Amino acid sequence: TNALVDAGKSVEVHDHAPQPALMGWLSQLAGFPIREQGKRVVAGAGEPSLTIGDFPPSEPHALKQLVEGWDRVLIPCQPSVVDVKSAVAFVALWRDRSHLRLVWNAVDGSALSRPETLATLGAEVGCPVAKATIPRRVGIKNAYHAGFKGLDEASKSAVLSLALEITS
Repeated sequence: TNALVDAGKSVEVHDHAPQPALMGWLSQLAGFPIREQGKRVVAGAGEPSLTIGDFPPSEPHALKQLVEGWDRVLIPCQPSVVDVKSAVAFVALWRDRSHLRLVWNAVDGSALSRPETLATLGAEVGCPVAKATIPRRVGIKNAYHAGFKGLDEASKSAVLSLALEITS
């Protein structure tokens, strides 16, 4: 959200998690205008051009109902058997998958994070895969406490690359 607002976008954020941490995080750490409207927040100035939803891990059919009709659905997935199986179950519910994007999250130096392994796992999931990945870095954890500005340069670069990719 921060990267998109910093790029001049206005973003509508829906927090569907049982403990709405995203809303609290945005209102405490954001350095931009925020307007709360029920279970949603509009970050940035003007009418929102994008919507971001935060959802807890859930049954695939329930998640599909929440995002039905969205232009783009990002599926954060760690390169692990459990996450990949969950992503496969969600993606299998869609006939047209062009709006889905698998985003590799918590990518590190392990064998599961090697490019050839990610390509194989991505093919198993069966939807387009974002080129940008989110690394497993201490900087990402710092963002929970300090916001986007708390990220180290490598983490900021990864987040900005993903933001540019999904908005172009």
